Amino acid sequence: MCDEARCFKQEQMSLCVWYTVGLNTVERFLGFIDVFDEQDAEFLRLKRIRREPNRLNDFVLMTTTGAKEPNEVDNATAEDYFLVNAHFKVLDSIIVNLKKQFSTESLEVAESIDNFFKLNIEKSKFFINHYKDLLDINSYNLKSDITVVKNYSTLTTGKDDVSLENLKTCIIVNVYPNMYKLLQVALTLPRSSATCERSFSTMRQIKTWM
Repeated sequence: MCDEARCFKQEQMSLCVWYTVGLNTVERFLGFIDVFDEQDAEFLRLKRIRREPNRLNDFVLMTTTGAKEPNEVDNATAEDYFLVNAHFKVLDSIIVNLKKQFSTESLEVAESIDNFFKLNIEKSKFFINHYKDLLDINSYNLKSDITVVKNYSTLTTGKDDVSLENLKTCIIVNVYPNMYKLLQVALTLPRSSATCERSFSTMRQIKTWM
């Protein structure tokens, strides 16, 4: 995971990793990287030039938030002016960023991982097929392992639904190596940049701009 932050003097990137020790996930902050050590006035002026983002190609762009515009007076009502200059722009921005953040493939991966935790092999094929070559997964052995683990969990708990904690207890690397490797990947994939953001907040409490 990585994220960037910028102040008036430099631009920095925060690096964090999320990995597994056994089947327990561990989060670790690695440090900051200075992307630009020196930024003079001319460099900052060039970075402030606003250009139309490529993601707005499908929209009729009349203005951008923060862009300087001449004061224009027209015959539009206050409600129409608000709709055009605020409401529609906010909605467009939300829709575009949701589509960018949650692509069709990422949503399919998330749904497939959720079904993998439920030991539903048919609905988790997208996740399995995506990583089976990289992790050297045997599909036939994996299917047998999932069936055995599901039956064992049902017998021991008396429930058809398998909880994640129960799954961690059942999966042993020497007994179910295919499931173990996939489960490690599945546990580390659904991550966010919240740790990176927290690192910037902590840094600014220690190293201020003063």
